[in-house]
Amino acid sequence: MAVVDASKKASAYQTLYHINAAFAAIVEHYEALKATGLLSARYTRLYQGFTRELQAEFNQDFLLTLQRNEMDDWNHFGKVRQQWEKHLKGAGTKQQNL
Repeated sequence: MAVVDASKKASAYQTLYHINAAFAAIVEHYEALKATGLLSARYTRLYQGFTRELQAEFNQDFLLTLQRNEMDDWNHFGKVRQQWEKHLKGAGTKQQNL
């Protein structure tokens, strides 16, 4: 797989952050509804559990793709670093021979 453009990668992670933050807000809103008396403690826990389950399911759907993308980037940029280290090692050897 090709290396993902850095801005697209950042945008994807930012979008996932916003979605997860929205799930967290929903869980907090259930607490607010409970405090007003509109939602019982039992149903607050129930709906919070449903929300967290859906959040976990949502996130796990992306994990394999994200992991694959990160491994591809790690492999690609690791080669870049290895080439640079090889270059530096070669430059050091040339200076020692002078």
